[in-house]
Amino acid sequence: MDNATLTPQVTSPAQSLCVRCGLCCDGTIFDYARLFPESEITLHSTVVRSSDVMASTVDNELVMMDIERGVYYSLDQIGTDIWNRIAEPVTVADLCAQLMQQYEVDPATCEADVLAQLNDMAHNGLLG
Repeated sequence: MDNATLTPQVTSPAQSLCVRCGLCCDGTIFDYARLFPESEITLHSTVVRSSDVMASTVDNELVMMDIERGVYYSLDQIGTDIWNRIAEPVTVADLCAQLMQQYEVDPATCEADVLAQLNDMAHNGLLG
């Protein structure tokens, strides 16, 4: 199972400075930045996608726009499947079980890839 990668697309010059940590070169802080890392998502975590993100399919990719931050992301087919499955709250363990029924993937690979994807989503503010 390929690990879907979120690729933030910068829509304003200010965002190109340091979107991840929230600090820009002159030491100011963007008002939407997270200064403390979120809790790590585990198999026991319950996840749901954010209602603040608009999403649409374009050329077999899901394109998501965070209106508040002015950033968009894209997901491949498996990332899109994960996004669709977290429309309602679900535990990560249950999500992995669903995906293992759908795809030929061993449990360790599925769990590692899904956890990486969900933690990336959480870091980018895409989870509720």
